[in-house]
Amino acid sequence: MNKAVAFLFILVFLLPGLLLAQSPYNLGVSSYNYDMVTDSNNNIYLLWKTGTSTINIGKIVNNALTEVDSYTASISIHVRFTRPRLAVKPDGTEIHTAYLSGNRNNIVHVWRNSSGVWNQTVIWTYANDDWRMAFPAIGVDASGNIHVICQRYNTVEHNGSDMPHDFIVYWRKTGSWSGPVNIQTNDYPYRDTSMYTDKNGGVHATWKSRYTLGKYRYAASGASLADSSTILIPNVSGSPSLSDIVSFGDSYVDNVGNVHHAYFHFRDETLHHVIKPVGSGSFGSRTQAASVDNCESCGGCTVYENPWPSIGVATDGKVYVNWAENRCSGAINHVMLAIKDGSSWSIAEVTSTAAISSDGRPVIAMTDTDYYIVWRSNTGELMLSTEASGTPGSITVTSPTGGEEFVIGS
Repeated sequence: MNKAVAFLFILVFLLPGLLLAQSPYNLGVSSYNYDMVTDSNNNIYLLWKTGTSTINIGKIVNNALTEVDSYTASISIHVRFTRPRLAVKPDGTEIHTAYLSGNRNNIVHVWRNSSGVWNQTVIWTYANDDWRMAFPAIGVDASGNIHVICQRYNTVEHNGSDMPHDFIVYWRKTGSWSGPVNIQTNDYPYRDTSMYTDKNGGVHATWKSRYTLGKYRYAASGASLADSSTILIPNVSGSPSLSDIVSFGDSYVDNVGNVHHAYFHFRDETLHHVIKPVGSGSFGSRTQAASVDNCESCGGCTVYENPWPSIGVATDGKVYVNWAENRCSGAINHVMLAIKDGSSWSIAEVTSTAAISSDGRPVIAMTDTDYYIVWRSNTGELMLSTEASGTPGSITVTSPTGGEEFVIGS
């Protein structure tokens, strides 16, 4: 590095207000599984699970948990295949989650209504012992309709076939739950479902295949995902192949109405970002946001082959994507943040002392003025980092531009 560039860095980091984020706050609760969303009034909700039956919900206010409420479900929560997904009605009056039972053939809906009363019901049961479910995702639209998607797979085929028959199944509650509808029925392993409810109450669902492109569907408030069309999410190369496997993805809708989606390319460990412009029937071109320092098998380390990104977009158009890495170590310690400002990406490390489980992930949520990141620390407790999402919290690097990484707080 030459003296001019070194001097530039000194100027950048000594200017007040240019740190990427504040020191983390301990939220005082412990969990392997958690999720976080925002309603249309900029309230931040956090859901976390304790044990195999207790579901907790709280609001984050002034960097601390408030209004904590808990519910003990009568049907146990399956630990490995449950990534609690939180859905809040846009006006904040209802809170919903879906999970799988211990034997993975029941999908359960738990919600708190506008009167603060908790409820529980079984959405569906597969009586055939050969069939199981995985990765439920949930959304609630502005009309109060509940939407759930889930992977359905055959255990016998998964044990003896490279090409098992997997489905993405959809249920909708408009008073009572509908029967299951296969919205993805091709003969490939379809999995890694995700769902997002935008501030207008529209529901966005994504999933991916082991061998083909990611898929996306949208239902406006009051509509059904079963009646919508499937849109392909651009992959890394021109044609799908085994070398083009993609992994978990996450979506966010900005204030304009553009749909942003972040996902990982499984084989070369890269993070990608695509946008479906408002009113468009397809996603635009893909950009690589970051390289991921992660390994699938590294001799005794924690396997984290499917890091799950979380995405948010600020009112000024900046895109924020976070994820976790194991870096071939004994734990998944590193929580990372990629920020897109205009057409360029910068990378920051949120923490190097996390303890993300293979069933968890760091999560991000946005208000009109701030972003919030929550992760599991090496003490087991959930930690929060928050910062203004506009210009005061940003860094512009004019030189060099070689994919530099900056440690938050340094």
